[in-house]
Amino acid sequence: MRGSRRKLVVRGRADKQNGQDVTVGASRLLPAGWGSRVLITLGLCLLSAAGMAIRIPVFFGVEFLFGSVAVMLAVPVVGAGALVVALAGGLATLPLWGHPYALLSLLAEAGVVTLLYRRGWHSVLMSDLVFWIAVGVPLVLVCYRGLLGMPWDATTLLALKQPLNGLFNALLAGLSLLAVELWRRPHVRRFMGPTQLQAVLFHVLVLLTLAAASLPTLYQGSRIRSQEETALAARLRDRAQEVAAHVATREVAGEKEWLRLLAEARLRPDIGLAVLDGEGRVLAADGPVMELARMPVAARGTVPGLLHWAPVGVTNPMQRWKAGRYRATVPVRGNGPANSVVSEQAAAAVVQRVQREGIRLFGMLAGVFALATLLARPLSRLLTQPIARLSRVASNSTNGVIITDPLGRTEWVNDGFTRLTGYPLEAMLGRKPGEVLCGSDSDRNTGARMAAAVAEGRGFEAELVNYRRDGASYWVHINCSPLHNERGALEGFIAIETDVTQRKAFEDELRQERERFANIIWGTGAGTWEWNVQTGEVRLNERWASIIGYTLEELAPISIDTWIRHTHPEDLARSEDALQRHFAGETDAYESEVRMRHRDGHWVWILDRGRLISRTDDGRPQWIFGTHLEITARKEAQLQVDELLARLQQMVAKVPGVVYQYRQWPDGRFAFPYVSEGVRELYGLTPRDIIEEPSRAFELIHPEDRERVAAGIQASFEQVMPWNEQYRALLPDGRTLWLEGHADPERMADGSVLWHGYIRDVTAFKETERHLHHIAHYDSLTGLPNRALLADRLERERALARRQGSLVAVVYLDLNGFKPVNDTYGHATGDALLRELADVMRRNLRETDTAARVGGDEFVVLLGNLADQAAALESLERLLAALAEPLAVDGLSLRVTASAGVSFYPQPEPVDGETLIHQADQAMYQAKHTGRGGYRVYRPPGGDAGTAPW
Repeated sequence: MRGSRRKLVVRGRADKQNGQDVTVGASRLLPAGWGSRVLITLGLCLLSAAGMAIRIPVFFGVEFLFGSVAVMLAVPVVGAGALVVALAGGLATLPLWGHPYALLSLLAEAGVVTLLYRRGWHSVLMSDLVFWIAVGVPLVLVCYRGLLGMPWDATTLLALKQPLNGLFNALLAGLSLLAVELWRRPHVRRFMGPTQLQAVLFHVLVLLTLAAASLPTLYQGSRIRSQEETALAARLRDRAQEVAAHVATREVAGEKEWLRLLAEARLRPDIGLAVLDGEGRVLAADGPVMELARMPVAARGTVPGLLHWAPVGVTNPMQRWKAGRYRATVPVRGNGPANSVVSEQAAAAVVQRVQREGIRLFGMLAGVFALATLLARPLSRLLTQPIARLSRVASNSTNGVIITDPLGRTEWVNDGFTRLTGYPLEAMLGRKPGEVLCGSDSDRNTGARMAAAVAEGRGFEAELVNYRRDGASYWVHINCSPLHNERGALEGFIAIETDVTQRKAFEDELRQERERFANIIWGTGAGTWEWNVQTGEVRLNERWASIIGYTLEELAPISIDTWIRHTHPEDLARSEDALQRHFAGETDAYESEVRMRHRDGHWVWILDRGRLISRTDDGRPQWIFGTHLEITARKEAQLQVDELLARLQQMVAKVPGVVYQYRQWPDGRFAFPYVSEGVRELYGLTPRDIIEEPSRAFELIHPEDRERVAAGIQASFEQVMPWNEQYRALLPDGRTLWLEGHADPERMADGSVLWHGYIRDVTAFKETERHLHHIAHYDSLTGLPNRALLADRLERERALARRQGSLVAVVYLDLNGFKPVNDTYGHATGDALLRELADVMRRNLRETDTAARVGGDEFVVLLGNLADQAAALESLERLLAALAEPLAVDGLSLRVTASAGVSFYPQPEPVDGETLIHQADQAMYQAKHTGRGGYRVYRPPGGDAGTAPW
């Protein structure tokens, strides 16, 4: 049988093992197993059959039967077996009443109540009330009125009586179940839960209401019957006494006279009169009168002298009462044959009037019973609601609650105790908690102290290791208090147990953390401080005091003034500002470097750091924790570094150019971590301009040099080799500077390269270099290339001719008529003439050609990249013609000519540059001897020399 069917319910939804709820498990009332349940079912069947034979008359011929008590008991105990119990009780009514309608009604009642109970109603009384309202009353009306044909008044009375009988029996069943629960579980009597109190209150309220309504109803019913029967007795006695008086005073002769006398006295047709002799035989009768021989059953009425005679074979009390007759007997005084006069009347009229009153009274009683049942449930719930709330708190509490007797033996535990330990109430009853829960790791001294407190009737608090039912250990905090009754006598103890395993583990971790923290603090040499901003309370460790040469004892009393008193006044304002910014939430932590006065009189530098850890309810700062770390050595080293850095900055400032750091990453990003002030003079920018926008340094590089500079930096990055470069910079003011840079690279951990270098202005050097180059390679008078530059360019032209297969012409010129000018007009005029002639040469030669002065009035011209000799000779003829033109020099018109010799390269035999010039020189002398103003071409051996006409 499923658990929901195995529960014997008084009221409520579930019975928990601690008795907080009302439901009583059937397994606690009965031995487990099918055999036991069969025996219980058979026993309830016998009780049901016996209950049908037990009748208690109420009034108006109404009797209460008790067979359904066993059926209601069977509903929660054996579930569907209640139908078997109902069948047994119903079958017992067949020989009593001769019809199956009681059997049908009992089976229907068992079926509906069982169904409602299993569907969650969990109250046989409420389920029975629903049955009678919805099914039972209509069933009674159909059976007794429709099938048996009983009159409406009798049927109505039964339709009211049977629900009352059934509900009363359900109430008895509920009270019986509750009594069994309290009997089987004595601790429940002492510690009754709210739902059990609610169940008791529910049944008691219904019982008291029923008793309060039944007593006046029973009294009123008896009074109505007594009144009716008293009035009837008076009427019947009057009639009988009248006849008895006539019989006693006159002598009656013959049966006719007896009949006449009886007819005169009867007056009412429903009254029968008879005269009886001493043997009880009827001497004369008028109207309906029962014969004694046919009346084996007689019942004395409620009124003295009035008898109710009932017919044989009628089992129903109401029908038997109604079918019978009332009789009053009056003795006849005299010596005649008449001994008594009998007056009779049918009971039907009286019963009918009494039934009408009975219907009204039963209706009122049934209504009161039903209303009481409906109202008692919410009323009992309402009255026990405060207790229920407290019980839910106790039951659902994470704390375990245990109540013991004065000797410490368990009487009750809550659900929290069971969840905490795994032990239900049944496992703890009568046992001392320590005997069950303590184990090998439980502290014996703590256990002894607890036992001593219990023995002395004192409360105690303790923490120790206990063991759950599964063997797992846990830490528990126990708060035990004695319980006293109103007379002050000790009744027991109540203990509240709290699982503190997590707290103990946390405390252990916290202790270890504190030890680690203390070791770390000791290792770092830091002092610690805690400050309550609102109260001024300050807590310091010994290291805090020793940093400034004191002990904590010497600094006592310690307060915030201790800090203020030993801190440099100039640093207090800065520290206060940092604190206020931290309190306002502007910074994550407080930090300040301050000076504190050492006991020896000198100042020590302190790194003071802290963090706010709590605020008051209104948001003001409360506790702040922090550390003191002595940084005197670091500050002194920092001062030295600052001084060194200042000197270095001064030195760098005096170094011409820019000292810088340049960093480049593999992804191409670059930056200038440092740039000296020299960048202002060099680039016209500030160090911040370059640091914030490093690309500006490269934007100033001359476009023709930018690619070369970038390639050099990239090569230095890849090979980590020094970078050296000269390049031009175009400044914002339009100037062009020549710059020279040198930097040594260093590969960093992230793959980037950091250069340390400098850049200087080499514009003046470049100008000097150009000037020296000019002096070394150019004629100072004419500005034409000299012999050295001529030789260099000749080698270049020869190499180009070999690569391209072209010709090079070397022309050696000698001026004719120059010496007379020099002698006549002086060297200054001669020099001026030479400069003019140099200009003529530059104007009449290609840019790729070279005219060089190799002597006083001797020149060499190089004509390169020629297709043939004719092109060279054509250019030479134009040049000679231009040189022969008059020139204006110092206000003079001067005219000179030139004789030229020409040699060509390449030649059949290898020749060098000097040889080519020598060949041209020889050809020039030949031209001079032949005639001034012409030229001669040198012919290698094997060729003919020729002159060109001027």
